[in-house]
Amino acid sequence: MPDEVPTQLPIAPLGEQVAQDYQATSLSLKAHPMTLLKPYFTKDGWVSCGAALSAQTGRRLRLIGLVVGRQRPGTAHGTVFVTLEDEAGPLNVIVWPKLVETQRADLLGAHILAVVGRVQKEGSVLHFIAESLHNGDKYLQYMQTATHEPPRLKSRDFH
Repeated sequence: MPDEVPTQLPIAPLGEQVAQDYQATSLSLKAHPMTLLKPYFTKDGWVSCGAALSAQTGRRLRLIGLVVGRQRPGTAHGTVFVTLEDEAGPLNVIVWPKLVETQRADLLGAHILAVVGRVQKEGSVLHFIAESLHNGDKYLQYMQTATHEPPRLKSRDFH
């Protein structure tokens, strides 16, 4: 057998590697998607959901994060609890029933959710009270894979 000449394969950009990881396993150890997308959503006036950690109670913010879960417990009388995530960690968002009704498509359809609302802190407990919701999936186009498709991000939803 003749010796094979080693072939140099191109190294995929970090965004493509993270997108491929999410398509295969729904997570990545290389980087968080929101870190990679930050230049794009910042230009549009959104800040990472981790900004709520240092904000004072009552502060109005325009936050954006990866949806990792939605819950609508029967005892919550129509309130939906959304967990958003960025590189700083998770953030609990409370969506009152009236907003659930009026913005249901964005609430249930977004993989990346942008939320305008207010910080609510009591002791070490932090919540973000939603005033309006916006689908941020348009930012996923900046993480395309070799197939030119944005990654499919999955949340854990309990309705």
